[in-house]
Amino acid sequence: MFVFDGVRTLDELAVEFSRMSLVNQNLITKPTTRMLVIAGALDTQVPFADINLLLTTGDVPKEAWINPKGGHLGPSTSLPLAVCRACTKLRPTL
Repeated sequence: MFVFDGVRTLDELAVEFSRMSLVNQNLITKPTTRMLVIAGALDTQVPFADINLLLTTGDVPKEAWINPKGGHLGPSTSLPLAVCRACTKLRPTL
């Protein structure tokens, strides 16, 4: 099963993207557990403004590791994907 099953046009894709929005689903302000967000400042899939919104919304402590030269999920030529995957195994101290 794919997230976009049945989508045939760009207009339909735009509607599906909108449905996936944490803001549009009213989830962004709901209680969550602590989180560690891994991202790249040059991400072409998740804009930095979205990461910032996630980090600054709600009252749960959130931490971020942002690679200033990284793309989606943080990898770059100076920091390979394997290193970024290792970062996802880190857990913030409680």
